[in-house]
Amino acid sequence: MPLSIPPSFFNVQFTLTPKNMSEDIYSFCKSIAPESEPLFLDIKPRRASKKQECFENVDSAILGEGGSVMYGWAIWEWPKVLIEAEHHAVWNRDGELVDVTPQDDDSSILFLPDETATFDRVNWIRRRNIKKVIQRSQSMRDFLAAQERIQDIRDASSSGRMVTLDHSNREELSQLFGGMNIAKRKVIANSVRNWGRNERCICNSGKKFKHCCYRFFY
Repeated sequence: MPLSIPPSFFNVQFTLTPKNMSEDIYSFCKSIAPESEPLFLDIKPRRASKKQECFENVDSAILGEGGSVMYGWAIWEWPKVLIEAEHHAVWNRDGELVDVTPQDDDSSILFLPDETATFDRVNWIRRRNIKKVIQRSQSMRDFLAAQERIQDIRDASSSGRMVTLDHSNREELSQLFGGMNIAKRKVIANSVRNWGRNERCICNSGKKFKHCCYRFFY
């Protein structure tokens, strides 16, 4: 049972660019875009690039230096929990694919090109994330259900790039985020049960689990 886990632990970004191309990740990519090959790209943001605004960032790069947009998916991994594909775009500069969107905790991304994954620029709505669940538990189902409902509310309340929420929406979102955070804590606790002492720590510090967060759980 956990002893004393600092609240900051649960704010760690658990879902990051995969460290390597596992069979599970490769087969997941092929299930989305069978004709494409996933590839690791260095992140090279431009001066005006904004976080979480890949489509705007690529448009800006094209406007300044030419080239074209390549649509596809950024592939993320939460080890032993989830593999996820997020709608994404990179800059095609004379045949070289460049990711110009900065990330907080990554210097590269795993990108899956998919020309069919175009972006709705009229309503400015991304395609929904595609997920492969590894941890099958009630807490994981609760976590994903809350995520989907939050996205439903945001999409229904969006007009172009503006999101307008009424009182009932704000109340429901507050409850959903609260429930999602509780479920996330349970998912983390479940994943720790299968974490080896000599594996990279669950918190992505780069240290071995036994030399890092092991003390919080045992």
